[in-house]
Amino acid sequence: FSVVLSGRAELLAKTQRLGALDQRAVIRAALAPLACEEVLPYLQHRLKAAGRPGDVFASDSAQRIWEITQGIPRRVNQLGDLALLVGYADNLAQLGPLEIEAAAEELISIAA
Repeated sequence: FSVVLSGRAELLAKTQRLGALDQRAVIRAALAPLACEEVLPYLQHRLKAAGRPGDVFASDSAQRIWEITQGIPRRVNQLGDLALLVGYADNLAQLGPLEIEAAAEELISIAA
């Protein structure tokens, strides 16, 4: 059987200390932060996979997402998901930088 471990970079160091587990690891991969120009296609792909094709995120909103998240995929996902919720609550067809800022403020208040 196969086991998939997914986590932060620190997980790799921990698995390497467990010799038996490390010997059985076949593939190791690390996600690098997304470049600014990769954020919008990434978000569009996620929406399409969920059944919602189209331009939900404006190009300038993707720029703002990248600035706030530093392109870290997990953070892009969190901020994008919350921005979608903000847009839904406000009945918006497209999300711009203002909605991204509102979602980012909400994330900061949740984390605090």
